[in-house]
Amino acid sequence: MAKAFPALSILPLAVRLAGQWPVVDAKSPHEVSEDDPQKFYQKESRALEKLETDLLGTPPENAEAGLEQLKKVEALAQQYLQLGAQEEGDASQRLAERTYELLEKVASNSNFPEIKKRAPLYAAYHQLAQGDFDGAKEAFTELRADFDEAWDIVKRMKSDEIRGRNLKALYAWEVFIEEGQEKALDEAHGIGGVASGMITKLADDKTSDDLVYEKVGIEKDLIAAVRQQLLSGKEKTIDDALLNIDDPRLKPRAHDLLEQRRAGRDDGGNVIAHMIRYVSDSKLDAGNGENLLRDADQCEARFGVKTAYAMYSLLRETAPSEHLKNTSMEKMAALEKGKGVGARLWDMIRTTSLEEVAFEILVMKGCQTLGALAKLATLTKLSEAGITGYKATALAFGAEALAEGGAFGTMQLAQEAANHDAGKVLTTEHILKVYASNLIMIGGLKQFGNLSAKYAPRAARALEMVKAGGEELSKGGEVLVGSMNHAAGFGGMVATNQLNQKLGLSETPEGGFLESLAHDAFSYLKYGIAQKGMDGVMGPELAKKSQDLHQKILEWNTALVIEANLKSLGYEAPQRTAEGTPLFKDANQDSKTLRSTDPRIPDEARLRRG
Repeated sequence: MAKAFPALSILPLAVRLAGQWPVVDAKSPHEVSEDDPQKFYQKESRALEKLETDLLGTPPENAEAGLEQLKKVEALAQQYLQLGAQEEGDASQRLAERTYELLEKVASNSNFPEIKKRAPLYAAYHQLAQGDFDGAKEAFTELRADFDEAWDIVKRMKSDEIRGRNLKALYAWEVFIEEGQEKALDEAHGIGGVASGMITKLADDKTSDDLVYEKVGIEKDLIAAVRQQLLSGKEKTIDDALLNIDDPRLKPRAHDLLEQRRAGRDDGGNVIAHMIRYVSDSKLDAGNGENLLRDADQCEARFGVKTAYAMYSLLRETAPSEHLKNTSMEKMAALEKGKGVGARLWDMIRTTSLEEVAFEILVMKGCQTLGALAKLATLTKLSEAGITGYKATALAFGAEALAEGGAFGTMQLAQEAANHDAGKVLTTEHILKVYASNLIMIGGLKQFGNLSAKYAPRAARALEMVKAGGEELSKGGEVLVGSMNHAAGFGGMVATNQLNQKLGLSETPEGGFLESLAHDAFSYLKYGIAQKGMDGVMGPELAKKSQDLHQKILEWNTALVIEANLKSLGYEAPQRTAEGTPLFKDANQDSKTLRSTDPRIPDEARLRRG
C-alpha cells in the first residue's frame, strides 16, 4: 500500500509570513540547534518556561517597554520557524507553536490596550505555526482592519495557497514516475521490449533499459526544474513553470504536458496533465477535480494503486467541494482496507478491451482447430493400426487435449513473455505450471461437454419434451438442452479452475472461491458473447469448414466404436475402402461397407448419440 500523502510543511510559508520583523537579540539557528532533537527541545522548553515566568511575573513599566519585549519573543519564534524549515525539524516547529502561544498569553494578560489588542494576532500566528492554514487565513482576514500586517499576510496566503497545492502535486507526480518505472522496466525485459531494444542498440547504441531510464530521468529533472521555480517564488503554478522551461532536453516533455491538459482522454493515460490543469487554476474548479478523480480511478484499475492513492490524497487536501473531498477520503480508506470481491471484479470488467477479447477468441479458434486436426489424424492412424473401440476414442481424446492444451499454453507463455520480464516468465516451474493447468482445463471442459452432449437430449426425451412423432425436440426441449450445455460448460470451467488452484498450478484470488467464481462467470459470459460475434464475422464458409471437420471426427468415432462392437459379434474386416472405412462380411453375405445407419447392424452395435 502506498504510504499516506504527506502534508506540505507549513514552515517555509510561516517563515515568509512572519519574516517582517527585525531580529532583536534573538538566537541564531546555529546557536539553538543541537544534534539530538529531543535534547534540543527539552533545553529550549525549559528556557521558554523561564521566559514565561519572567514575562508574566514582571510586568513592563509601560506599553513601549512591553511591546519591545514582545518584539524580541516574536523574533525568537521566527528563528524557530527558520530552523525547522532548514532542518525539517518537528522539534523546532513545536517550539514555534509554544512561543506564539506564550505571546498570546502574555498579551491577553497585559494591562496595556496596545499590547492586549495583539493577542488575537498571536493566536492567528499560533494557528499558522500549527499548520492550520485555513484557520489562520480566516483569523488574519478578521484582523486586517486592525493590523496592516494581517492584510499583507492574507494576500500572501492566497498566493501561497496556490503555490502550496502545486508543490503537493509534484509529490503525486513523483509517485507516478516511480510506479511507471517499475512497469516500464518489466515491459522492457519482455521479448517485445528486448527485440525493440536490439534494434535501438544497433541504431543509437542504447538498450531498452537505457531508454526507460532516459525517459524517467527527463521526467525527474523536469519535476526538479518546476519545483525550483515554485520554491524560489518565480512562479506559483506548474503551468507557468512549464512555460518557462528552456532546456532543450526537457522542453518537448513540458510541451506535451501542456497539450495533454486539454485532451479528453478518460482512461487515466493523461492523469498528470489533468492534475496540472486542476492545481494550476487560480480558483479550483470542481469539474476538473471530478475529472482527476475519474483519472485516478482508472489508474487504480489499470496501472496500480500508488498513483491513485497519491491523487486521492491530493484531492482530499484541496477539494473545492465536500462531495469531492468525501469521495476521495472513501477511496483512500478502501485502498487502505483492501478491495472487496465486487470492486476487483468491476476493475476486471471495465478494463477488458474488445481488441484483447477478439484476439483471444482467434487464438482459441486456432487452438481448437489444431486439436480437432490432431484428433482426426489420430483416429485415422489408429484405424490403420487396427485399434478400435473406446480405446481408440480415448487415445484420440488425449491427442486432442494435448495438442489444444499445448497450443494454449504456448500462446499464453508467448503473450506473457512478450509483455513482461521474460526471465521471470520463462522459468521451468512457470512453464510446467502453464502447460499442466491448460491441459487440465481443456481436458475437463471437453469431458463436461461430452457428458452434456450425451445426456442433455436424453433428459429432454425422458421428460417427453418432443414434437409430434418424437423425432425432434420441442422448443422447451431445445431450451433445456441449451441450458444443460451451458451449465456443463460453466461447471467445467469452475471445476478445472478450482482443481488448478488446489494443485498450486494457478493463483488463488484474494477473495477465495467467491471471487474465483465471479471471475469464471464473467469469463464464460465474455467468451460466449465474443464467440457468437466471431461466428458472424467469420461467415458461413468458415463455419461450414469447421462443421465438416467435426463431422468427420464424429464419423470416425462412430466407425471405430461400431467396428469394435461388430468384432465382438463375430464380424471381421478383411479389407478397407480407400477412405479407411472397414468392409465387414459374415458367412452368408458378400463384402459390404457398413455404416452406422445400415439396418443390418444390430441395435446394440449402433452408436447412440444423445
